[in-house]
Amino acid sequence: MQTRFSGSTSSLAAPVETAETNSAPPKEKDSPPTNQLRVQRNYRRVSKFTADEDDFLKKGFDQHGFGQWTAILRDPDLKFQDGRTADSLKKRTGMKMQL
Repeated sequence: MQTRFSGSTSSLAAPVETAETNSAPPKEKDSPPTNQLRVQRNYRRVSKFTADEDDFLKKGFDQHGFGQWTAILRDPDLKFQDGRTADSLKKRTGMKMQL
């Protein structure tokens, strides 16, 4: 409890309590939700590697070398599904070839 004295330094003055009031208007219950409250996540659908893609990955690995995932992905002779990323090639190589 906070005490406040009105110009007097005597210890007999009564403490004064102050209360803060919230002056914000009450919220309407029928208002539509705002876009700030909605969180939409863009999930990418994971597509399985095909046997042809595994073969292309092996060829690309032999041609371009280990770690050159972007070069393998951009090679016009190697055909990968739309949505493949360099990281997906890296993960597939780690799983399939057990380097």
